[in-house]
Amino acid sequence: MERNFGIIFKNARNTAGLTQERWAETLGVSVDAVQNYEYGRNFPTEETVLLMADISGYKILPYQYMSMKSRIGSEILPELDERVNLPKAVLRLMVVLKDLQDLWTPKLMRMAADGKITEDEAAQFKSCMNQLTELTKCVYDLKYAEEEP
Repeated sequence: MERNFGIIFKNARNTAGLTQERWAETLGVSVDAVQNYEYGRNFPTEETVLLMADISGYKILPYQYMSMKSRIGSEILPELDERVNLPKAVLRLMVVLKDLQDLWTPKLMRMAADGKITEDEAAQFKSCMNQLTELTKCVYDLKYAEEEP
């Protein structure tokens, strides 16, 4: 388990404004289970994580859980900023989309035209893939963006 894994569960509880005792009661688990989650000693079930997110309104929790629980999740899912506000998320997404449209779409089309990436194209292709990963991050940042109260 990762060192700070438990903080995501504590954040959900704090967002809900509940004590460990009340949180445990709400989730239908023991106080010891809540403490184990928050100290990173145990993982809750996926059903419990979804319940935590639903009750607390801490929408990013299931994403964080998936990206931190397994090596596969951590390698596939981009790391997100925890608290991105909605305007910032939209603007960042628009910038990345514009860069992709202007810079990468023509280059990617040329690279893909022959159905293979040559040695000469490999660095450019990798750069394009990094930008697409950034696009994925921006989409998730927008999905989990904090709306203004």
